[in-house]
Amino acid sequence: AIELKSDYAEAYAELGFAYRRLERYPDAIENYKEALRIKPDYAQAHFGLGDVYYYGTSQYPQAIQAYRQGLRLKPNNATANFNIGWSYNDMQQYGEAIAALREALRIKPDYAEAHNEIGYSYLNLKQYNEALASLRQAVRLKSDYVLAHYNLGLTYLAMGNKNGAREEYRALQPLDQKRAEKLLAAINK
Repeated sequence: AIELKSDYAEAYAELGFAYRRLERYPDAIENYKEALRIKPDYAQAHFGLGDVYYYGTSQYPQAIQAYRQGLRLKPNNATANFNIGWSYNDMQQYGEAIAALREALRIKPDYAEAHNEIGYSYLNLKQYNEALASLRQAVRLKSDYVLAHYNLGLTYLAMGNKNGAREEYRALQPLDQKRAEKLLAAINK
């Protein structure tokens, strides 16, 4: 398609997506950038480029920038906001993470992963009551959500509530034995 029409932005974006799926990240980045050179207001290409940086290369500042460009054009994308929040958490910028995750939850209130991630942010900021509320909501929405149970156990521990942490250990046992053992080790420290 590109040979027939060299300025076919959508074809470059699809090629970028294919290269990302093949884990050929430099090629994916190059093709998404070419799509955006041709069509700078192509929101999906911005999101695709963000996905390469986020999922593929863990280049979080670049991912955030690409997602924000896409969000300027198409603002109601819960996943892009979630990925921005996760990126900020990985960079230990928890306040910024909370802002992005709140936006994801505004768009999609039943987004269990965003409730978990914002709970993780609050836990790291030592805002334990907010962490508990968010993590409990994640578990209410998705009862078998391993990471939310684990983070809830860590929050109970941080608050000095070993009984609550043990409850989360018991909830984790049938879901993920390895994560359950990790929580138990933290409880027994």
